[in-house]
Parts: sequence; C-alpha cells; structure tokens
Amino acid sequence: MRKTELLVTGLILSLLGLAHAATEVEIITERIADGEKQAYTINAVFQGKKSRYSFHPQNDADSDSGTYLLSLDGEETAYFLDTNENSCYHWNNEELAQSLSSFLLKTTDRFKVKTTDGEIVKVFEKDVESIHGLPAKHIRINIRFTTSYKYMFFKDKLESERITDIWVTPNIEGIDAQPLFQSSGEYTGNKKLDQNIRTIIGPDAKHRLRSEVTQTTIDKKGEESSIKLLQYVKSITEIEEFPDENIDFSSCINVDSKMMEKTFKALLKELLG
Repeated sequence: MRKTELLVTGLILSLLGLAHAATEVEIITERIADGEKQAYTINAVFQGKKSRYSFHPQNDADSDSGTYLLSLDGEETAYFLDTNENSCYHWNNEELAQSLSSFLLKTTDRFKVKTTDGEIVKVFEKDVESIHGLPAKHIRINIRFTTSYKYMFFKDKLESERITDIWVTPNIEGIDAQPLFQSSGEYTGNKKLDQNIRTIIGPDAKHRLRSEVTQTTIDKKGEESSIKLLQYVKSITEIEEFPDENIDFSSCINVDSKMMEKTFKALLKELLG
C-alpha cells in the first residue's frame, strides 16, 4: 500500500470505533476487481482505551510494516506512525468525520454524482455455527441502484446489483460496543438507501466477523464490470500486554481539516490517474 493510501486507511479506520481489554485480532482484507486481487492483513490490539492497528501483506501478520494507527484515549485522538520514515501524524476524530463528510459532499457536487433510492431486499437472516467460539448470524441483502455522474465532457450511467453477506455477533469479550470492523462496500453513498440498509441489518449486529460484498455494474454502453470485497476475522487471541510504544508525541504533525482535505484530494487524483 502506498503512503497516501495508508494514511487514508488510518483516517477511515479511526472512525470505525476503538475498544477495551487485552485482545489481539487479525483481520484479512481482500479486494478483487475484474480478476485482479489486492490483499493485506490488519493486526489490531486492544487494551482499555488503547488500540493499535498495523498493516501487513496478507498471511504475513508477523512482519513489521513500520506503519500503524494508535489511540491512547478511546475515540478522541488518533496517531498514524511510520517508523520507516520516522514520521507521525495525529488528528481529532470528530474533526476528521466533519472534514470527510464535507469533502464527499464537494466531490459529489463536482462530479454531479446521483444515486437513486434503489431497491433493497433482505434475503434471509439465520443463526449459524459459532465463529471463533462466538454466537453468529448470517445476513444476506440484495441491493439494486443506479448511479449517474457528469464531469466536463464525460458522463455515464451505471446500473448496479450488489449482494452483501455479513456474519455478525452481538458482543466480543474484551471489545466494546463499537464495530470491530465494517466494510465500506456495504454502503452506497446514498443517505436514504444507506439508512435503510442499517435498519435492515439491525442494531444487534454490532461486530462483523466476516463480510462479503459482490457487485456487478453495467454502464450505458452495456459493458459489465465486477468487484468483490472480502473482510474476515482470522483469529481473536488474549494478549499479555499492549505493545510498548516509545514515542515522542510532541513531534507529531497535527492533521487539521485543510490537511485532511489535501490528503483526500491526493488519493482521488491517484484513483483518477
């Protein structure tokens, strides 16, 4: 993962909630788009109000990537550290959420992005065998929606069908009520549609143990593309102690709202080529 992607990943992860107790969780993330696969491992450690997320190549969680996200005060402040470059950034999560929301609104307006309210069908919700010794439910949702955009001389209309499968558990010992992880692929960006998805999933589905999102999209020319996002908990383990960090936090660079927007713009530029 490039440095910009890592920083943005850190910014987004910090919005997903932090946890308590001495617990280590290994999370595998895979993205397959038109046959090309990208994968990495997130190694998360929780103890009290402290949390630490590190990023690694898949199946190599023991390697030292040198980059990680750290919080010492629950959800208030997060630190992104890169020991390879001896750099450190920190931000306030509430300010981050406001900046991200503002940036997304500006981007949507710039590209004239519109997503219809679409159609949502809850296919089933059923109890399944325990996962990592935890009671689990499997929920499947089918979503159909249309997205259109226009930028300068470019415009398109995309018809999408998405199948979302999530395996959830209400509680994990050592981790609080915040979601352990939540795949961004579960949502569409349409406020009304996403609220309906949250309502269908329900408030008791707090922790994702596994998430599979498969989306097929057809553009106005009839060309079809597909993407699959897979994220799952590989292991949950008790730990003896939280990793000891010897860091001079006074040297960390404060990521204010202007720097956050600059970082998001840089990632958008990379995505657009």
